[in-house]
Amino acid sequence: LPGPTLSRHLCTNPPKDDKHEKQLPSPSNASNKIPDGGMAIKLLPGIAMAGCVAGAGFVGAELLGQGLLASQGISGAASPISGIPISILFGIGINNAMTLPESVRPGLKWCTTTVLRAGIVCVGAKLSCFDMAQLGLIGVPLVGASIGGGLLFIPWFASKMGLPPRMGNLMAAGTSICGVTAITALAPAIKATPRETSVAVANVVAFGTLGMLVYPYAAHELLSNSQQIGMFLGTAIHDTSQVLGAAATYKEVFGDELAFQTAAVTKLSRNLALAAVIPGLTWYSLTHAASPSSFPSSEKSPATMSGLATFQKYVPGLSLIHI
Repeated sequence: LPGPTLSRHLCTNPPKDDKHEKQLPSPSNASNKIPDGGMAIKLLPGIAMAGCVAGAGFVGAELLGQGLLASQGISGAASPISGIPISILFGIGINNAMTLPESVRPGLKWCTTTVLRAGIVCVGAKLSCFDMAQLGLIGVPLVGASIGGGLLFIPWFASKMGLPPRMGNLMAAGTSICGVTAITALAPAIKATPRETSVAVANVVAFGTLGMLVYPYAAHELLSNSQQIGMFLGTAIHDTSQVLGAAATYKEVFGDELAFQTAAVTKLSRNLALAAVIPGLTWYSLTHAASPSSFPSSEKSPATMSGLATFQKYVPGLSLIHI
């Protein structure tokens, strides 16, 4: 899970010792660009590893699913286990069982940023304007209730649990809107410490990943139609990539395209609230949160990467997808 070092990297800029010195691009920014010939060779080991892990996940899911069906005397049916969560579990297991060589890290970074974002854009591009309007209008009341409930309940509950007000606001933004993106947008605006940001990010990633693995199957058992299932997945899971992973799992296992589309539209509708929620939480935090952080005061708050910069980076593209 992300630690304080990651949060400092996200929320601070490297110091400039000499204003005339040429600044080199950071590894994260370099990995997000379309690679040239030399960069492509550097990225190739990580891309190959990601592809092998994904392929092994789908093969493993097919074998597990067919074995499960055979144990029940069923033959010829589609596997009830999706390759998406199995691939994720393979990746988690490999990353925790061994230290990955440096040669694969640039390619893995590129796959988890540029390739992942491109996939999200493609999902939005597949949806027609009619689909977006029809499915979006149905989900507006639920999206509003989900965001409003999260913004009201989570800071209150965090205060009852003795957590710092800023951490409660970060968790409220991440849970109610769009996961890590909302947290990294809000953290510098309310002067949250790196540790507060790290804890909020870790919680959103952990519970969002758990939901991505479990909720598709729980929704199939508990809910009655495709639109309900899609809206549930679109509101109950935090990050955009996690929502689409869960929706893709449901579509693959149960063959339900409408649930997938509804989940995508519902999540993109939540993302649009970022434009109003981040300024609102910033104002509330700075004017009403009187108690300081419970973490050591020697830990400095991030002072550079502004919420506006993060807003400008993420929201326009998501807005275009939604339109």
